[in-house]
Amino acid sequence: MKLPWLMTLFLLSVSCAETAPGNETGEDASPLFDAGLDASGSTLFTVTTDFETGSFSVYWPATGEVQKDIGAAHSDAVAVTHGGLVYVINRLGQDNITLIDPSKNYSPVAQYSTGPGSNPQDMAFDSEGMAYISLYDKPEILIVEPGTGKTSGTIDLASWADADGLPETSGLAVTGERLLAALQRLDRKDLFKPDNTSLVALIDIRTRKVDGAIELQARNPFTDILVESADRALVGCAGEFGKMDGQIEIIDPEAGKSLGPLFTEEELGGDIDDFILTGPGQGAVVASDASFNTRVVLLSWKDKKSVTEIYRTEGYNLAKSAFLPPSYLAISDRTIESPGLRIFDLSASPTPPSVLIDVGLPPYCPVVVELQ
Repeated sequence: MKLPWLMTLFLLSVSCAETAPGNETGEDASPLFDAGLDASGSTLFTVTTDFETGSFSVYWPATGEVQKDIGAAHSDAVAVTHGGLVYVINRLGQDNITLIDPSKNYSPVAQYSTGPGSNPQDMAFDSEGMAYISLYDKPEILIVEPGTGKTSGTIDLASWADADGLPETSGLAVTGERLLAALQRLDRKDLFKPDNTSLVALIDIRTRKVDGAIELQARNPFTDILVESADRALVGCAGEFGKMDGQIEIIDPEAGKSLGPLFTEEELGGDIDDFILTGPGQGAVVASDASFNTRVVLLSWKDKKSVTEIYRTEGYNLAKSAFLPPSYLAISDRTIESPGLRIFDLSASPTPPSVLIDVGLPPYCPVVVELQ
């Protein structure tokens, strides 16, 4: 969590929708999209919400078909995929996981609780078939059988908490026999400000114990932890909202240390709201400036570092994103007048064209589902 919840809800609810000159694109903006996207075998599953009600929709890129609001979700939910299944993480207020099976017309096949008031945030999966669920409002990680929710144990994080007793565990990632867990360690008595050093806990999956932690140079790890290799992972640290004090930070899980910034918020032009990989040495960021205007920037660090803005809005309109191979970037565009999934074709440069896909309620968290 980076923004106080009510502030986030307010910004996403009242943002205006003026698009920066030179970036206007629409449903027939490019012939590249006329015959459907070259993404057969994949769909985009999208959690949608107006922060009063929640749902999910499915977009079939190869045909352009959209199934709008075909199932219910919490108004505060995100999603992850694993093994061809979708796990909807219903956060504070519902505190459960809904398992969606795409092979059964995206029907829910299971739902299980993570505990009252636990506020689940993310899930990661190991090679032995177990899942790990980060709990924002409890000092532990829950271990479950992902298909049934049967509890297999917990990982105690109480000794890694700050003074309020909670480490604010957010993103998770598995690399080899190690689970990485981002510990924001925010000050709940001061509007969740990042007043304490943030950590990435290094957890041995075999013993289910914390072996140590990486002390981050920036604070408030806010994005997913993205693993590039056994000795290199990236995480977007937002710092304090409204200040250019965050960065995409490189960590070495093998050595147990931070390697410093890959990109700073000064370079990105705002607070880091979302960060994904789009290929080896390439990524995309949604950033918001001091006036709460959101923008999409493409990053490259494969040969040399570069930052390229491809889209921006006047208002806090853009949320989470997903990359659909071979070359499509999907952004949740929550502009009030015309919300939808805004999909860019990154194979076209220097300014990738985009198409806006209506998915019903405003999109919040798209994920790519590889059909089995």
